Amino acid sequence: MEPNNHKNRESFGDNPILPLDQELVKEQGVDHISCFGGKSDSPNARCALWWTGTPSLEGKKTGYIGQFTATDKGSASGLLEQSCQILAEHGADLAIGPIDGNTWRNHRLVVEGSERLPFFMEPRNPVDWPQYFIENHFHIIANYSSSTVDLSVPLENSSTFDKTRHRLIEKNKILIRQIDANRFEEELRKIFSLAREAFHQNFLYQPITETEFIAAYRKIEPVLDPEFVRIAEFEGQIVGFIFAVPDMEEIDQSGKKRPAIIIKTLAAQRGYYFAGLGSLLVREVHENALELGHSEVIHALQYEHNTSLKINARCSAKTFRRYALFARKLKS
Repeated sequence: MEPNNHKNRESFGDNPILPLDQELVKEQGVDHISCFGGKSDSPNARCALWWTGTPSLEGKKTGYIGQFTATDKGSASGLLEQSCQILAEHGADLAIGPIDGNTWRNHRLVVEGSERLPFFMEPRNPVDWPQYFIENHFHIIANYSSSTVDLSVPLENSSTFDKTRHRLIEKNKILIRQIDANRFEEELRKIFSLAREAFHQNFLYQPITETEFIAAYRKIEPVLDPEFVRIAEFEGQIVGFIFAVPDMEEIDQSGKKRPAIIIKTLAAQRGYYFAGLGSLLVREVHENALELGHSEVIHALQYEHNTSLKINARCSAKTFRRYALFARKLKS
């Protein structure tokens, strides 16, 4: 698959071989650092490898290649070949990358895009990196996309959502409220139990601890706007939540217009009683964004086999970027 060529290469990001953050390496439980080319303290390509605790996929043990960076095709090829050999030696049947040890962390590469600049927390990579993987016997194993909803166009199906809202809130007595920013960590602890249940069937899912979950969401606390974080409760238990944040990149770039709102995470309890709850939470973000003068909502980084893509179709979301994970079978 050929990535689209951007006129602005920097919209994908650059590829310096930055010094490793040793604290991050320790925190992420990296099994091995693989380097290729250049000097020992300044390689031309480098990645981190994981094989401990990685999940099985269709009965095959996986090994992960993450924190990938390369300055040229030859070094990338040498690095990927070397990394696959190391993973095979440690029992992996399948190499998958780029993924930083867990799908809760950074993973996937941009493979297709538009002239739109990257949004806050979006993956970035030079346009040739996907081809490095493909030319070294990797294939795409998972596709993702980001889409936009134009709020200048009237929101569709108002009567349908009114009925859904009435059924869930008035009839089923589900409470939808803002997150309490003054009790942020306590709220995250409540959200964690639902997230763990809601995401356990996700592609390449691995559980993380409550501490890791809270630390990940703490990173966005400084940009948190409670208007765009909604929690649904039933009989005192959290049954749904949506995390959305302003596009801080757009604020930096323009400083004039209200930035897009990015829907980062959505989860809802399964079952007939809660049917439509996810769609309703998304709709509330759209309505709040419109009311506060925003012109656009981004549905970010959605797995293309996720049921949430049905929500995109209902609100006429338009895809503007695609991403992929790559895999390679390893010889035993």
